[in-house]
Amino acid sequence: METTTEHTLNREDTQKNQVQFMDYHRPTLRSGTYKIEVSQTVKISQQEKKSPFTTQRTFHIQGEQFSLNPQTLYSVFPPANSNGSYSNVLPHIILKRSTLPWERTVAADYDAAQQQFPKSPWLALLLFHADEIGKSELIDREPLFQESCLDPNDKISVLTIPTDLLNELLPTRKELQLLTHVRKGLHEDGSEVELAVMMSNRLPKRGQVNTAHLVSLENIWTDLDSAVTQLVSLHSWGFTCDERTDGDSQFQVLLTNLTSGTLKLPDKGNSADVYLQKGFVPLKHNLRNTQKTISWYHGPFVPGNQINSPTFSFPVHSADQLLILDQSYGLLDASYAAAWQLGRLLALQDQSFAISLYNWKRQCLQTSRQSSTVSNLQLLLNQQNVGNNPVPQVVSQWFQDVSLLKNIPFNYLVPDPSLLPEESIRFFGVDQSWLACLMDGAFGLGRVANDQSGLYQQCKQVTIPENHSVITGFLLRSQLITDYPSLVIEGYGKDGILDQIRMERLSNTVVICLFAGGLQSVKFHQKAETLHFGFEASNAQLSIKLRDFSTGELLENQSLHLTQEHWQNQDFCIINWSKVVESLKHKLDTFTELTASQFAMQLVEGSPVVQFELK
Repeated sequence: METTTEHTLNREDTQKNQVQFMDYHRPTLRSGTYKIEVSQTVKISQQEKKSPFTTQRTFHIQGEQFSLNPQTLYSVFPPANSNGSYSNVLPHIILKRSTLPWERTVAADYDAAQQQFPKSPWLALLLFHADEIGKSELIDREPLFQESCLDPNDKISVLTIPTDLLNELLPTRKELQLLTHVRKGLHEDGSEVELAVMMSNRLPKRGQVNTAHLVSLENIWTDLDSAVTQLVSLHSWGFTCDERTDGDSQFQVLLTNLTSGTLKLPDKGNSADVYLQKGFVPLKHNLRNTQKTISWYHGPFVPGNQINSPTFSFPVHSADQLLILDQSYGLLDASYAAAWQLGRLLALQDQSFAISLYNWKRQCLQTSRQSSTVSNLQLLLNQQNVGNNPVPQVVSQWFQDVSLLKNIPFNYLVPDPSLLPEESIRFFGVDQSWLACLMDGAFGLGRVANDQSGLYQQCKQVTIPENHSVITGFLLRSQLITDYPSLVIEGYGKDGILDQIRMERLSNTVVICLFAGGLQSVKFHQKAETLHFGFEASNAQLSIKLRDFSTGELLENQSLHLTQEHWQNQDFCIINWSKVVESLKHKLDTFTELTASQFAMQLVEGSPVVQFELK
């Protein structure tokens, strides 16, 4: 694992059988006020018939109307506050509640007689280029919207838009239906996820900050006569579309521009290189006699899969027993001593764990003293129980987390910021001896048994989880972590895909990933249900690669190239979607109207896969 190289694979197809497109998902009841009336008539033979009993109840389904619950938002694209080559993609927003776009109605679009829901969503995603409109403002709800059961003094976010501009930007009802659909996918645990996706009808403009607003269209169709129009903005975000004209996605650009390597400092060209190549860093060390020196330290992450680490005889009684002196240089290796001391401090910090561990070990000691033979003691120590004393859940969970290096201070994992610079990926192997020292320091807390009795080792054996013999992984520090929350990572060894035992965000820009086994390559891509939409860009020409309706697979050498007739206003980057749909029908040789799911399938862009190879 001394060097790494990377290359990019293009996924030309959506992952079949992993994502399903649907036209819409209407709710059982839309938002509004409902009345339930019940009538009951009781008739008893040979008695006078009584008047029927009737009663009426009113209830209100509110749902989102003037703001969007942050928990409802799944993701947006392009990512908020990002800077990338987005001139050929359609901004979109993904909502966790798949019925939300159809929970309300646009005025005059609800068939009261048939009591049917409309296909047209009540929401639209409008994209504004720089300086087209001002920022949204918070105002009292009462002057504009008096209906609903909410507090009339609630504040709402309102956009004031020149009506002429709005008439240019506003999708028709048919376009709204085409630009909104539902996607089904699978979570990592196999459970189903169903999401609503809303696309903009407009492309971003290069060299500018573009702002997307999810707006409400309730009652707007009959109120476009004034010079300006006010729309409720439920959610908004901005991004910058740079000047690049290539077709590479920002996802691909961020990954391929990462600096890759192992978790070590660069060589200095002197005798210290023998330590630097093993992942050590020099740190200040205060000795017990108050003297100060420099010692070598490495965390649990070291370069390479083959780790030649020392073995120790446990238990140890102090961290000093784990100091290693290099007589050639006269310097100490404090790595394992620091790990043991850290385990002790983490255990003391967690009061619930420390008390549970001490009490459990004391109960085990009392149980062992009641046993008259060694065989009885071994029987009592079977599996996860010591006598009638099962290992407390808080204790077993604590050691399970520590075995995956959870809750370890980051400066113990990466002792020098230079080990993990910005926009970098660093590969490593996990030093099992470092982990063993950490756990021994924690388990030795409140020692209640004589080490020679055998009870200490047996209690430790049933408490600390059996770890994988080889654990490898990487740390990734990049804006990618913030911009693409649905990142999928797959690790491969010599025998195929590896079990991913931990993947966790440590901050907005840092993620850790651990695998059971020796890592030889790693692939990055996005979840199928978060694929974005747009056009292939080549030599300033936009085109759509056509797909088969039934399978979703790309049709060989079949594309629709955008021409002048496909633009409603090219200066405004607004597409004439009715012309695009007619051209798609002609190209695909179909006379039936395209549904929202079929339309989305044609516009979906294949997710790039970036693969790093370790040599």
